[in-house]
Amino acid sequence: MNMSYSKAWTVLHGCEAQLGFALLNSRIGGRCGGGAELTEEGKRLLENYRAFEKEAGRELGDLAKKYFPGYFSEDFPEEPRGESGGRNCRGPREPGNGESQESLQGTASGGFKRPWILVRGAGDLATGIILRLWSCGFRVAVTECRKPSAIRRRAALCEAVWEGTSCVEGARCRRVETLRQAELAEEEGVIPLFVDEEAACIRLLHPAAVIDAILAKRNLGTAREMAPITVGVGPGFTAGEDVDAVVETMRGHFLGRVIWQGAAIPNTGIPGEIGGFSSERVIHSPASGPMRFVKENGKTAVDIGAAVKKGQIIAWAGDTPVYASLDGVLRGLIREGYEVKKGLKIADIDPRPEQAAFCDTVSDKARAVAGGTVEALLEASARKGIRLL
Repeated sequence: MNMSYSKAWTVLHGCEAQLGFALLNSRIGGRCGGGAELTEEGKRLLENYRAFEKEAGRELGDLAKKYFPGYFSEDFPEEPRGESGGRNCRGPREPGNGESQESLQGTASGGFKRPWILVRGAGDLATGIILRLWSCGFRVAVTECRKPSAIRRRAALCEAVWEGTSCVEGARCRRVETLRQAELAEEEGVIPLFVDEEAACIRLLHPAAVIDAILAKRNLGTAREMAPITVGVGPGFTAGEDVDAVVETMRGHFLGRVIWQGAAIPNTGIPGEIGGFSSERVIHSPASGPMRFVKENGKTAVDIGAAVKKGQIIAWAGDTPVYASLDGVLRGLIREGYEVKKGLKIADIDPRPEQAAFCDTVSDKARAVAGGTVEALLEASARKGIRLL
């Protein structure tokens, strides 16, 4: 075929994204070796194409003999081929009377169905990416784990796992289980979310792109074979190997940069500095047990957005109190009832009091990373000739 292995997979996945169904069933090598075979839909498509090709060849032969008598012999080929042996292809049609190039393009693209863009992860940073894609008109679906531990719950669409629905900055999200439910949600302008740690829904959605925004600091299974375009967010991925592109998540000059060869800056384990504070901003659980909120008269007294003082009890991990590490605004707090392990990140304090008004919105960091992700997606689609919108 004079085509590289990766290029062949890109073309295949692009076709699947446009058709809306899988063409191949592939299996990973083992004792019996790997391989791939056509799906039933793929077989039917191939059979129909061959029948179409044969009939079209006959019709073309008859028309050639009709309009160019004497120029062709009686054995005019059913499948006309060019000098190089490949099938003849007509160039783009020129606009006719009353047609503009724009209207001609509209005719050619009529009925185009936007392919899915699948985002793995729906924490607060991933939510920034999801919202940017959704607002730009991309057809977005999301996967999450069974028990997400988001701290900035009010700015994270993963709350739909627990509540069934969630909403951040006007973007609504709904937990779904089937392709039909996902399609109905999308038709309503709602972002569908699958509880699917392994991203098995790829077999249903056939996405044109997979964006791994789990932020696990390591790759939890995303591979270039999953979709024509793959993007890894943060450290743990290598552009050109397991994904097509990587987006930088480290605060600083390169935040949001798209990397086409290599990896993001390694995780240092030290939170970025805000208001002169770094590690102090993040609170880890002092013990294992269910999270309990501070109550007064039966109501939650301390929650996200509250002003807190250093040394104040802001929650309980089991029977162990959790203290505020500095004065500021409680920017994030893991959901009540969550079974935490000792050392798990459970809260986040912003030393800037004015930030209380923004606890329900996407952060500046998430917006920067979202911009880089959209850039990576659009550039990759242009490089590979894959239509997304």
